[in-house]
Amino acid sequence: MSSDHWGFFNLPPFFTAQPASTTLERQCSLWSSLLLDHATYHASERKGDPSICPVLRVYNANSDIFFNPSLNRRLHAHGARVMLETSITQYPNHVAKVSDDGDNFSVLVATNKGGLKELEQSLLSWILEMGQGTTTAALSKKGAVMTFDELSESQCLTYNQKTVTFLPRTSSEKVSVGDVGALNQENAIRVFLEALNNRPVSVMQPFKITLFNLDGSNKQPYQGVKFGGE
Repeated sequence: MSSDHWGFFNLPPFFTAQPASTTLERQCSLWSSLLLDHATYHASERKGDPSICPVLRVYNANSDIFFNPSLNRRLHAHGARVMLETSITQYPNHVAKVSDDGDNFSVLVATNKGGLKELEQSLLSWILEMGQGTTTAALSKKGAVMTFDELSESQCLTYNQKTVTFLPRTSSEKVSVGDVGALNQENAIRVFLEALNNRPVSVMQPFKITLFNLDGSNKQPYQGVKFGGE
């Protein structure tokens, strides 16, 4: 990852999508590195906070990560979307699309060193154990039902990880944007499941993910999720 992104963050042209293709490519690369660096820094700073998921953060095209108050400059939402799309391409194991609502495009960022693949594996391992000996074949056929309370209280995304190993920071410079993008444990799991539908390669992909409410309604947010099943 680039190491000079925070230096560019203090330059006004950084907040305007550059017209030349080579310059735009460089700008996209810098913003992608800045995104991961910001997420990693704040996640590690709050790793002792049990209310915050330490391994996932969400950013959208209108996020304040694209705003520099000292310059009073904000990257336009369309330009920010381009930077977020590039981050998915540049770091596919750490950034995944969550939703595509016009210029309010959003991504999920994994701050752990093993990235999204490691989180998926942790979730799958947790489901198999909590399913009382369920095998992957049985999960695929019969499925396992969980509530979001169970998923969040058990911190299933970091299952069997004694400590979270964060991505190394790519810059020694001060992080110029405050703590934005944090998720609580429950919302992190909800957003993570949304992102799984956009992951081209996923250990969870063979298993159907079905969201439901105990009363059978379609009201959101859903109360539970079924993994697998025919």
